[in-house]
Amino acid sequence: MDTNTRQFIEHVERDATRNYPFTEAHQDRLETGPGYPWDEVRLDEMDLQSAQDLMLSENLRVQGDYSVVVTDPQWIQHLTVGDWWRTTAYPTHADRLLAGEATTDS
Repeated sequence: MDTNTRQFIEHVERDATRNYPFTEAHQDRLETGPGYPWDEVRLDEMDLQSAQDLMLSENLRVQGDYSVVVTDPQWIQHLTVGDWWRTTAYPTHADRLLAGEATTDS
């Protein structure tokens, strides 16, 4: 994942974090919460109870909002409002875009 990242990602900035650092109180709230609907249905297509459970579960977890600028719009053209996916985070040593490498013209 680290190699060639700069060919796809021009810039990433963390805009916000929530529930960080994760505490025992957060864990206790998660363990007594509704669980997590892992069926990967779009949020706008879920039944009301599943959507509410998803939102509650998400609001209890460590969260971060990021602004991501890609080197070419085609890398994200398949994304639409309401898309979501499971994710996790790992330490990375991704290479960065070098001066003069950004090409957003198609």
